[in-house]
Amino acid sequence: MNNAKQSDIAVRQQLISSSDEFLKSAHSLAPRNVKSEVYVTYYNKLIKCSVSCLLIVVERYKATLDAGLEVSVYLKLSQILFNETVSYDLASDYCLKALQLISRTGDTMSNFKLKAQVLNFQIQV
Repeated sequence: MNNAKQSDIAVRQQLISSSDEFLKSAHSLAPRNVKSEVYVTYYNKLIKCSVSCLLIVVERYKATLDAGLEVSVYLKLSQILFNETVSYDLASDYCLKALQLISRTGDTMSNFKLKAQVLNFQIQV
């Protein structure tokens, strides 16, 4: 593997890990500070950072993603957008992208298929 590709993989993994950490940090704030405007603003910024990290992955590093990781990122994005924002159309778009990719790969991603179908149903309801 060449250095540029290794670097892309490392950056991509760091972005995905950072997204998880931002989301975890936001959720750790939530129960205690729902009435504080400062904490709600900080919570929203953490959610935005989490989403932004994943968007960078799908926009800049899509060519380096294998199908399983691409589906995983689409589902994470969709789940966060659905649970943490009011961007239901965007959540639906990413969920549908995951479902389309799953259907193109056949049975190799059956572990993601049910999760994507349930999430799609939740978003549509």
